[in-house]
Amino acid sequence: MVSTRAAVTGAKVGALVLGVLAAALGGCQSKPQAVGMPGGNPLTATYSMGTLSTNVVRAGIGPREVASAAEAIFRRRGFTVRQSKITGESARITAQEPGEGEFRATVVTAERISGGVRIGVRVEPFGDHEQSTIMLNDLLARLGM
Repeated sequence: MVSTRAAVTGAKVGALVLGVLAAALGGCQSKPQAVGMPGGNPLTATYSMGTLSTNVVRAGIGPREVASAAEAIFRRRGFTVRQSKITGESARITAQEPGEGEFRATVVTAERISGGVRIGVRVEPFGDHEQSTIMLNDLLARLGM
């Protein structure tokens, strides 16, 4: 039988672990940042849980256009496209940078939203805010944003 003291100590440890996790995960979200070409349409992106994302509301830009632009950018940079899944509603392009281990990859996602598309960029496995920003800005420039 578990003593009351042991149960209280276990509950305190559990609460402490949850508090630390909540603080760590809460600190992973950044303030919105400006992205896109200077002088272009003002867009903002948010970095959360290792993914930088923005919403593009513009006629003619959907998941297929984002996927095409992402593949072109990856190839121009010498990346190897490892996976490409594209539908009318979503797209996911995974590519690997030359010389990187098999676990590091850059993933561009696009999903249709009302009037446009939500674009996400993540450098796996843990995220890289700076590299995600560079990729997103290149992607938006290629899309004319």
